[in-house]
Amino acid sequence: MNKVTIRLRDKGNNCESYEVDIEDIIFNQSEIEFRFPDYKEDDIEPYEASLPYKDFLYFRNDYDVIIKIKD
Repeated sequence: MNKVTIRLRDKGNNCESYEVDIEDIIFNQSEIEFRFPDYKEDDIEPYEASLPYKDFLYFRNDYDVIIKIKD
């Protein structure tokens, strides 16, 4: 059975989130947060940022969605 995961890439700074299992998104949307381990902003040191799923839906045009299928 294949496993499908999703990652986000911020179009503004190319930071990528950790992968999230598609099943978690389908069944637990209210609990999903995309975590960005090395988020970068202007002159601030990289830090871990998060984006709740509902906020992603609102700002979806600011992100690329990367889909990965694992065997």
